[in-house]
Amino acid sequence: SVPREAPRPGPIKCVAIDCEMVGTGPQGRVSELARCSVVSYSGDVLYDKYIRPEMPIVDYRTRWSGITRQHMHKAIPFQVAQKEILKLLKGKVVVGHALHNDFQALKYGHSSVEDAMTAMELYQLVEVQWEQQVASSAQAPAEDRGPDSSTDVEQYMDDQYWPEDLTQSTGAETNGGP
Repeated sequence: SVPREAPRPGPIKCVAIDCEMVGTGPQGRVSELARCSVVSYSGDVLYDKYIRPEMPIVDYRTRWSGITRQHMHKAIPFQVAQKEILKLLKGKVVVGHALHNDFQALKYGHSSVEDAMTAMELYQLVEVQWEQQVASSAQAPAEDRGPDSSTDVEQYMDDQYWPEDLTQSTGAETNGGP
């Protein structure tokens, strides 16, 4: 039989999420999840529920969240919602605005999401030099290049390429005093 091409991750893999927060804790400064909506690529509502935060609500933030005390009558506990939502997102490409806030509210931090974001931020810091390095090594005649081009990457990881404030340890001793 002819081997079929692996299916590309199409629209079915894509969902959009939006979370609304209310304020709990001292002065209502802690953001906790109070509503979560997930829609499919074609706009079907896959999930839309009000969620009761773990701590008492101090500030409904109605002006931004649209949430009032009445909505909490039909709200489900956070633990239940978290399980349902994470199960729904599993294996999906998640689209949204300021997703790190939504993931934080879902207590989906300390996962690979934060590490991936940090890695991307680090790459963006040195992107220009990296691209120039790759371009110049691609133009070099074959005999000038070593048998293994991975040495370029190893050299690249040396301190000389990284912005100074990243390579210096934080602390007074590096500043040399006033």
